[in-house]
Amino acid sequence: MRARVDKVLSRKKNLSLLVLSFFLFLCVTALNALEYRADHELPGIEATREVVMGYLTPVDPRVSFNSDYVTEDVIHYAVTYDYVFARNRWSLDNWLYLLTNFYLVDGVLEDIQLTVGNGRAVVEYTAVGLYLGGIPGITDQYIGEIISIPAIEVYELEEERPYRIKNIRWYILINALM
Repeated sequence: MRARVDKVLSRKKNLSLLVLSFFLFLCVTALNALEYRADHELPGIEATREVVMGYLTPVDPRVSFNSDYVTEDVIHYAVTYDYVFARNRWSLDNWLYLLTNFYLVDGVLEDIQLTVGNGRAVVEYTAVGLYLGGIPGITDQYIGEIISIPAIEVYELEEERPYRIKNIRWYILINALM
């Protein structure tokens, strides 16, 4: 009888150790998840606004955008054309330089509307400038004229500090010109 009681107590002890080990595993996993989340949570509205406005308002007047606010592997996707114009910071800088110096000269953004959420922002604007050609969907009849191009850009920020823009989706509203 004593052997049987010892066997039952041994099983309970083993079960208790197993439950305690599982509980400790859950606690450690939860703490690691909280620590990970603290480093990888979406930026708040103010942080998102700061990054997007920093990108849109460069300090250097020779450039149109401040690429310090984008990641090295930023993606600039033109939804209207179903085309990726840039896959990194260097190609984004080159694309924006071409756009603002060869396609739409002396361009300015007008009627800027900014909507900001946690880690995402939407900017609606009208780009106005002297059109020199080369933008798909805009006919050559507008070359040499001041044109207005309504557009929307959606910015998505990375989840790690320092927060920077990792994706830009560009909707150029060509049909609004016709």
